[in-house]
Amino acid sequence: MAQEFTISISDALWTDVKNEMSTSIDPTLTGDITVERMTTYLNGLVSFTLTSQINSKKLETFRASLEE
Repeated sequence: MAQEFTISISDALWTDVKNEMSTSIDPTLTGDITVERMTTYLNGLVSFTLTSQINSKKLETFRASLEE
């Protein structure tokens, strides 16, 4: 079951995101970035980041076991 979290970003950051990152988040779409698009992007980013961190910890543990 998926877990749901809520984050808040400042108005200044949101303005920067809309101005600077809108097309880079999803270049197939044009126009201002919407909350829905940003939510989709952040969901993927968080998932990728957490998975990478977990895999990195597993790799560290494996490397340590090889040195024993």
